[in-house]
Amino acid sequence: MAKLENCNIYTTSYFNCEFDDEGNVDGFGGIGTCSLILNIFDKTYAMSDLESKNDEYRTGMRTSLWSIIIAMENILEELDENSYEGVKFTLNTDCLNSINMIKKIPDYKKKYGQDSTNWKNSRGEYIDGKLLEKIDNLKTKLRARCKNEELGDFELKYMKKADNLGYKFAREWAEEGADLDENNSSD
Repeated sequence: MAKLENCNIYTTSYFNCEFDDEGNVDGFGGIGTCSLILNIFDKTYAMSDLESKNDEYRTGMRTSLWSIIIAMENILEELDENSYEGVKFTLNTDCLNSINMIKKIPDYKKKYGQDSTNWKNSRGEYIDGKLLEKIDNLKTKLRARCKNEELGDFELKYMKKADNLGYKFAREWAEEGADLDENNSSD
């Protein structure tokens, strides 16, 4: 058997707005993660398992950010259990807006300070700073694992919604998660 050199993980989210208000706010969300190499990453999540609708407005963007958080946490959990020395983990997401926001974290810190609740977008609107801060902390932990040679490398990248089997499975599981989320809210 050939040595594993790269493990692609696909993560995506699915969001259904509860009301037809075109605000894309306050709906039901699901997350799907998939790896065609390591099935331990093949998972479905309902947003209701991650946060209460009473605590935060549900949005498509929050659901997308959570999909990245969940996948990064899963990688760290797997590294706690198994050795992946020399293996590169590539986390692929289909949300370009999330990637762009993550890239701007240093700018948010510089302009608005370390308190992520003060971070704003270019339109002056508050953003999901706490989730971005969580992603930044998880990236730091993954980079430390790379330095300790527990992991070959880690990359978070945008991948267009493509004819990719890993993405298709992740999308299917994200839709299942949104259905679970809706069912959980009716209990």
